[in-house]
Amino acid sequence: MTSLIRNGLEKSFVDQTLVTDDMVARYSELSRAPGHRKALLALATRKEANAEAQAERLTSLQVPTLIMFGDTDNLVPTSDGARFEALIPGAELKIYENVGHLPQEEAAEDSLADLQAFLASLSVEAQPDASLESQPVEQALTD
Repeated sequence: MTSLIRNGLEKSFVDQTLVTDDMVARYSELSRAPGHRKALLALATRKEANAEAQAERLTSLQVPTLIMFGDTDNLVPTSDGARFEALIPGAELKIYENVGHLPQEEAAEDSLADLQAFLASLSVEAQPDASLESQPVEQALTD
């Protein structure tokens, strides 16, 4: 199993020195999480997705979305990132140079900085419900 994981990681990275025994052990442990194998099997055995249905699902997303891609991704073409950005309303695409499939690993500092900037750019406007302010907590929770 670990040789399969090592092989997959090596295909996912441009910088092969990042694929260490510790990383392989960590990914091996993660592969034992509940539902992981079922999800991988479903992904590996699915039929080619209907492009129109996929586009419809992506255009219906109504959440802030940051898309991160390595420009040397061997698993998912970088052009898919541009397509996702075009289809998802308000999405933001970041492409990392000389990075493979796992920018969060291979470009950890840059991708973290981009994620933090993206999250900081989101505005959360909490509008307190004035009707709850005059009620006891117990009553507000049951209404």
